[in-house]
Amino acid sequence: MIIYFAVYLFLFFLSTIRYNSFVGLLACFPLFIMLAFKGEVGCDYAGYYNHYLTFELGKSIFDLRGEMVWYAVEWIVDSFGLSYQYYYIFSALIAFPFLLMTQRYTRSLNVLILIYPILFIQLGLSGIRQFIAVCIGTYILARYLYRPPKSINLYIFFTALATTFHVSAILLLIVLPFLVKLKPYLIVITVAIGLLIFRTSFAEEVYATYEFRYLTRTRTSSGAWIRFALTAGIFVLGVFQRKHPYFWLAVAILGMGVAIGLINSITLHRLNYYFYPIAVLLLARTAASFPREKRLSVQVAYALTIGYMSFWFLLSTHSDCLIPYSFSFFQ
Repeated sequence: MIIYFAVYLFLFFLSTIRYNSFVGLLACFPLFIMLAFKGEVGCDYAGYYNHYLTFELGKSIFDLRGEMVWYAVEWIVDSFGLSYQYYYIFSALIAFPFLLMTQRYTRSLNVLILIYPILFIQLGLSGIRQFIAVCIGTYILARYLYRPPKSINLYIFFTALATTFHVSAILLLIVLPFLVKLKPYLIVITVAIGLLIFRTSFAEEVYATYEFRYLTRTRTSSGAWIRFALTAGIFVLGVFQRKHPYFWLAVAILGMGVAIGLINSITLHRLNYYFYPIAVLLLARTAASFPREKRLSVQVAYALTIGYMSFWFLLSTHSDCLIPYSFSFFQ
């Protein structure tokens, strides 16, 4: 457990230094090493290892249900006879450039520090496919929140790319209307494309994947509401008044989260991995605009995340699969 808190303190120390690209790279380095060279760590370790052992050209693609780029990663590892460790090496090589590009827009380590306990420790060291998808989503959200392009093309492209690693990333599309003021004809086109998509076999595959992963097993996650409460708290800290330009985005996400959680808390647990970075990015963006007034909000958010991380490691049964942390080259 010590290594996780040591890395958090390292990130916090770096945040006291004036941000530049080297500081951003230095902050990502230990996280990259921890993911790329982790040993038998993470609750999904056995599941991915089974994918590695049972990979069959052509057959495995049906198990992934449209997550084509991850299938390509599995195919490369299998075709070149690489060890299972390359699942994690490739995951780190794909995911971390997006975190580095995110920091080009935020110009601080606030986002990296705040997402570290949930998106890296709980997701990145276990569910590597969704971790990659969330990193891609975090990047494109940062780009549109900090320097909104007039076109939606980039957002659509990177959302589509994220779904090729984990289909749940399609949720990112609900944020788009809050980020870009679409002209009426674009709204019509977007709705039309959406209807066409949901009339295709792809939509059936998406729902089949969702149903298999989150509905046919269990409907409860004891920690989902706690994590969602943390997301809500950071939304409140970042979007502090109704005049805030993204106030209704926060309201929409919180309302959706409550509705989803009442139906299936497992789904809330998974989708919160997309809600949470939106809250963090909004807080970081607000803090950049009002550095003095919002400095306390960022500090409170730090306290909430370190408190949550401590609580989770001490009381969650799922933390056992991350303790102790081990490197692959020591096993």
